[in-house]
Amino acid sequence: PKGFFRSALEAGGAAVLLDGLDEVADPDLRRRVARIVEAFTRRYPANRYVVTSRIVGYQGAARLGEGYFLATVRDFDRAAVERFVRNWSTAVEVALAGRRSPTIERRAAGQAEGLLAAIQDNERVRELAVNPLLLTVIALVHRYRAKLPERRAELYEECIEVLLGYWDEARGVRGYALPGLVLDAGDKRSLLEPIAFWMQER
Repeated sequence: PKGFFRSALEAGGAAVLLDGLDEVADPDLRRRVARIVEAFTRRYPANRYVVTSRIVGYQGAARLGEGYFLATVRDFDRAAVERFVRNWSTAVEVALAGRRSPTIERRAAGQAEGLLAAIQDNERVRELAVNPLLLTVIALVHRYRAKLPERRAELYEECIEVLLGYWDEARGVRGYALPGLVLDAGDKRSLLEPIAFWMQER
């Protein structure tokens, strides 16, 4: 309804989540956005705010003022990687089966053990697995490819293929349709490659 957000902000007690400050590509615009965020939080001070950014994009004048608390997400340690893999495998198996049972849990445990062994056996993969997002992608690659590549470049290649082929499906999205055209993973890659190259150059 009209005024819904304003009334919630003025009443206080809202949680405002602003994700990806670093994704504002232009440094001048990013600094301006940081000042807008500061003005916004001063206008509605009774709420809680979380602003996320990768470290590389949160420097100099793009940083919020001294009144803002800085927290950094830590890398996973070995125990956290193991916990994540076991929980992720269980969640996937239960979601695919539509129910939880001892058989499903045994299958999930087997998947988790296989993935943990693959991570442990490859130093380069172990280095990537401390990052929660990359660990998720590694788990997807292992699930759909059954084997993790030895070299980092090959792992990234597999990540791209799996994300293009299965990410939308895992989220319940059944492909992108243009008038009279359904895009498969190869089509998506062909469309995205020149955009990615342009972004990398700039």
